[in-house]
Amino acid sequence: MSLDRLSTSPEDDDGLTYKLRRWPPVSAQFSGPGELRALALLASRPVSLAVLCGHSGLAYPRARSLIAELSLLDLLHMTDELSRPVGASDASGAVRHRLMARMSHWLNGSHTSVGR
Repeated sequence: MSLDRLSTSPEDDDGLTYKLRRWPPVSAQFSGPGELRALALLASRPVSLAVLCGHSGLAYPRARSLIAELSLLDLLHMTDELSRPVGASDASGAVRHRLMARMSHWLNGSHTSVGR
């Protein structure tokens, strides 16, 4: 994906999602609270620019600039949401489901207590 596909305004979202390949080197340009929130979100899952702005509190032009900077450093994986295979799902949903099942089992008293 090329940077020229980046949308120019939040209303003009191009359907791309972005995810960090690896954490960027320590730099003053990524040290603000909004940038750190954006990087943490980008490290966790693919997100659109609109979601990135909403989560990080960054203004749209700064979020777009951050995406461009990360892409130039080859730290970003861009995906066209429309080309995502049908049936592809977020694996974290399955992990979350298993965790909730274990916690429910434990909270319902089906665990063994130490000292009994």
